[in-house]
Amino acid sequence: MPRHARAKRHQPKSQPARPKLLVAVAGASGRLGLHVLRKLRSHRWRCVALVRSRAAAQKLPKGINWRLVDYSDVDALALTLADVTHIVNCTGRPDQNSSLHEMMAANVLPTRALLIASPAALQKFVHISSISVYGWNPKSGADEFSPRRPDTPYAHSKLEAEKLVLAQAHKRPVVVLQPGMIFGTDFHEGFWPALRMIMQGQMRILGSGKNRLPLVHVDDVARGIICALRAPVISGSVFLLVGPEQITQEKAISSAAVELGVMAPQSHLSLHLANLMSHSHSFVRSLQGRQSSLSPEMVRQMSSDRFFDCSRARTLLHWRPSVPFKIGLRQVVSQFESSQRGESYG
Repeated sequence: MPRHARAKRHQPKSQPARPKLLVAVAGASGRLGLHVLRKLRSHRWRCVALVRSRAAAQKLPKGINWRLVDYSDVDALALTLADVTHIVNCTGRPDQNSSLHEMMAANVLPTRALLIASPAALQKFVHISSISVYGWNPKSGADEFSPRRPDTPYAHSKLEAEKLVLAQAHKRPVVVLQPGMIFGTDFHEGFWPALRMIMQGQMRILGSGKNRLPLVHVDDVARGIICALRAPVISGSVFLLVGPEQITQEKAISSAAVELGVMAPQSHLSLHLANLMSHSHSFVRSLQGRQSSLSPEMVRQMSSDRFFDCSRARTLLHWRPSVPFKIGLRQVVSQFESSQRGESYG
C-alpha cells in the first residue's frame, strides 16, 4: 500500500463545525441596548442590532451589524432571526406618564413578537424587566419570590411582558432580569431635574431622607446580561439586579451637591406636601405643553424605601457589580454640566 494512502487512513475523522453564536439585541438603539452592544463586543460575542428605522441605526456603535425589524410582522421577523442563537430583549419605553394602552404597545407587543418569531434552536432568551413590578412599597429585602404589586401603567406592562416570557419557559430557555434604577452615562431622566433643583438651591429632602434608593450602574446591568447569557441556569429563572451599596435619598442628594460644588440641602419637605406640589406643578406644566421637573413620579422615586436582596444573581449568575455609586454619580453630573454649558452657549 502506498505510504500516502496509509497516512490518510490513520487521519482522524473531521468533526462537524460548531454553529457560531449570534446574539440579537432588540431595542439596540436605546440607552441600555447601546451599552449591551459595547459589552458584547468587548467580550468578543458576535452580535447584531435589531432596530426599527435607519435613523435608529445611526445611533449604533461603529462597526455593529444591524437589521431592520417590524414587530407587527411576525413572519418577516422570524426570517430576520433565523440564524440567531441568543436574544437579549431590551425593547420598551420607561415613560411613566403614558397610558396603560400605550405602555402595553411599547413593552408587551414587541416581546410577544420576539417570542413567537424566535428560532426553535434558540439557546437563550434574556428579557429585561424592572423592579417596578414589585410596586413602590415592597417589603425590605424583597427578592424574586416576593409578591408583584404593580401600581403604574408602566409597571403593569412590564409585569405582563414578564408573564409572556415565563410562560415560554417549558418551550425555550428564558431568563428574566429585573434591574433597579439604572444610572450612569446617558441616563438622565429623573436625575437631571433633581440636579438642576440642587444647583438652583430649590431641592428639599423628601420626608426623613433615610429611604434607600435601589440604584444600579448601567455597566453592571450590561455585565449581568452577559452573565445571564453564559450561566447554565434553569429556564424561567428570574434575577434582581440592584447595586450592593445602600444609598439613602439624603446621601444621594448631598453627594450630588458635592459633585456640583454647591451647598447640600438641609431642609425637609413632608411627603404629603411634596405630592400636592408635584401634582399641581405637573398640571400647570401640562397646560403649558411642558414637562414638569417635579413630577409625582420623581417624588415617588426619591421618597420610596426600596431595598432588594440580590443574592440569587450573585450565587447563580456569578454577577459581581463593580461600579461604585460615586463613580456613576460623577458620570451623571459630568454629562449634566456639559448640557448646561451647551445651553448657556446656545
